[in-house]
Amino acid sequence: MDKKSKNLLFVFFTLIFIIVIFCFYKFYFQKDYLVRSEVECDPTAEKCFVSTCDPASDNECPEKLDERVSYYKFIEEKAYSVPLCDPNSADCPPLVCHGEKDCKEIICDDSTKTAEDECSDPEAYKASQGADSGADASDSANPAESVNATDSITNNEIN
Repeated sequence: MDKKSKNLLFVFFTLIFIIVIFCFYKFYFQKDYLVRSEVECDPTAEKCFVSTCDPASDNECPEKLDERVSYYKFIEEKAYSVPLCDPNSADCPPLVCHGEKDCKEIICDDSTKTAEDECSDPEAYKASQGADSGADASDSANPAESVNATDSITNNEIN
């Protein structure tokens, strides 16, 4: 191998090493990346994503129809802002955006949902809860039936 080739290989591997060290520092020490978490959503106040449990495929699915439906939204924020605790622990504070620049709440709308997602409508949810308040719990309608189905997929990024 001639001297030019050796120098070129040395420069190449040195650059690769520097890039790896920089990425390690950025992601491991600075925690400069986005974390997307699913959090509870209030269907009376916001357009939430809807998840319905299927008892045929999930053994832990509740018996009552109205308990099978859960409402959620996403919180996207920088990893350094996320508390270092078990999110299932009672001592761990829930993820909430407090107007920070690097934090974003993602609610269900035409620009954020995929073809498989269902969205709740606060007005329809309130109406269905008002109509169901006098009915027996086993006869209650599924609030997820008032779903607006539009097929759109987007990429949500924080600039």
